[in-house]
Amino acid sequence: MTLREQIQERIVRSFTRPFQRTAPLEFKKALKKSSRLLVVLPASAVHRLTARTLRQLDAVFPAGRFTFINPGAPGGTGGPDPGRPVLYLHLKKNAVGQIRRSQVLAGLNLGAFDTLLDLDPDFSLTAIYLAKKMAYPLCIGFNKPAADRYYNLLFTGSSQSPFDERVSELFRFLKSFVSR
Repeated sequence: MTLREQIQERIVRSFTRPFQRTAPLEFKKALKKSSRLLVVLPASAVHRLTARTLRQLDAVFPAGRFTFINPGAPGGTGGPDPGRPVLYLHLKKNAVGQIRRSQVLAGLNLGAFDTLLDLDPDFSLTAIYLAKKMAYPLCIGFNKPAADRYYNLLFTGSSQSPFDERVSELFRFLKSFVSR
């Protein structure tokens, strides 16, 4: 984590309380009921989702409706594929103030989603901000700094494998709960 990300993480920690649930969450039941998913894509151009990976996402949530958010600008990671719309936040820097003022997030009905799925393997203020602001019943993401304070499920997987394989592992793990 860079110095800038460490500073941003401290800012996030200062304006939010740690993750707390009033009632225990039945993970399997909540995962099966997930129909509207907010998917945060990786901001880095190094990490791309392939069509095969997205088919796996469709297999995990066959009746799911997905909204994809990319914290970067178009041309960064690009959309998952031409048939899936992606909302770009156009953030010049990953800062809390810019996320709060984002017109894209203001125009999106954030309360309509059941699940937040953070596919960014790097530290992402956007996903953490959304997880805390909306308090979704189910927040899933990769294990990264400060994520344990905001997500119900942190997925580690094999950290040495390529990004696409890690995402596939996550989807196979989630499908094991849904298919039973």
